[in-house]
Amino acid sequence: LASDAADFLMRTAGGKQPARPASAWDPSDLASAALADGTGVLISAAPYTLAWAERAIPIPAVLDDLAQIVGIKVPSSSAWPERCPKTEALLVKGRGLLSRGADAEAIAMVVEKAARAAMCGEALGGAVRLPVIEAALMRFVYKQSYAKRAVKPAN
Repeated sequence: LASDAADFLMRTAGGKQPARPASAWDPSDLASAALADGTGVLISAAPYTLAWAERAIPIPAVLDDLAQIVGIKVPSSSAWPERCPKTEALLVKGRGLLSRGADAEAIAMVVEKAARAAMCGEALGGAVRLPVIEAALMRFVYKQSYAKRAVKPAN
């Protein structure tokens, strides 16, 4: 990964050395670090994600799992962020995907799948995007059900 990506991870992780994620992907495509709250930051340079990031445009919700896990689109930036973004996923031109949170690795996998689907769809005449209302509803339902599963009973 580029040195600015490694520097970002070191700043974000409070100076701790980035850890290798447990992933089926090639480790050279990933870098990760733990945030102070125990969640993670992951930088992915997976092939379709990186190719889409080069376009510097958001990935629309073309798959239901992207709508559920990320939302109506994956935002895009043409420059590397100075701080960890508030969004759970951000495409960065020339770098790939920056994802954060407890589901950082799942987000990276879903974004790669969505980037591939969107690119293949465009090659075949145009990817069909989920309606914004449906994508937003999917995200809302996912967050509500996931939040209930994530809450642990107090002792």
